[in-house]
Amino acid sequence: QEQEQEQEQEQEQEQEQDQEQEQEQEQLAEIHHFLSSLKQLNSVQHVNDVVNAIRELNLAREHVPTHFLSKKKVWMAMLPGMPITALMRNLATMTRIGLFSAQQPEQFTAQQPESDANDDSVGNSNPCKLPKLCYENTQDKGRGKKDRGDEERKRRRQQAIAEDALTQAEREHALEVVCQKLTSAENIRRGKVHPFNALLALKTYSLGCGFRSSQRWSADPRIQAALETAYANSFAAVEPTGQNFLLALDVSGSMGSRLMNSPLTAMEASAAMAVITRRTEEHVHVVA
Repeated sequence: QEQEQEQEQEQEQEQEQDQEQEQEQEQLAEIHHFLSSLKQLNSVQHVNDVVNAIRELNLAREHVPTHFLSKKKVWMAMLPGMPITALMRNLATMTRIGLFSAQQPEQFTAQQPESDANDDSVGNSNPCKLPKLCYENTQDKGRGKKDRGDEERKRRRQQAIAEDALTQAEREHALEVVCQKLTSAENIRRGKVHPFNALLALKTYSLGCGFRSSQRWSADPRIQAALETAYANSFAAVEPTGQNFLLALDVSGSMGSRLMNSPLTAMEASAAMAVITRRTEEHVHVVA
């Protein structure tokens, strides 16, 4: 009986080892598939292929090649799995590229070459001293090549815009997803969004332009309202310490300067931190 028990235990151990090896092999196969897919993503040409990869592998913004980050369908695919903090950071980009509205990128306009119809001086206009007819033929050939190149670039750009186009229902759905994420108190709590970061996101988005860049966007009022709700809900994520606080706020003129290259002034930042402490702590006294 003892021998039988030992044999059974050995068999169980062997089975457990086999299962562990199978799990390790499966994990290695998944990792290999993930890395191989990321490598292939660098050679992808069509936005739909990137969208499929995002949905299959649950890719984040950092996984996507840079030249696809201006595509609305790419951001649409990333929205469901995007963490709340990443969502706040990229609201301006999604608004600027037209994910929530019908705006399109600027259309390509080919520059027409200047006319030389009034130029009768062959010597001045032709450094090679060619006969005028020969020179004009050479210009026509060069102009024709440039026009064909312009037309091809215009065609490709229009094709890319058409491939990335969204319907009105899709844009409304994207906006709804964003607002639901921002107004969810549970998302704010799980993401550990600090009130100061929520306020900074609200101020930056409402500004309509990059403080350290030349980017511009038209702030959507529904997203602004959702950010205000996120700011209000973020106070619940701050755990009180139970200590006594005396807050002395600087109210001098220098407090009107910008804070650390941000859209907030030192005065606004100081008041925001005081509000956070006042709303989360029981024993707080504020002086100026």
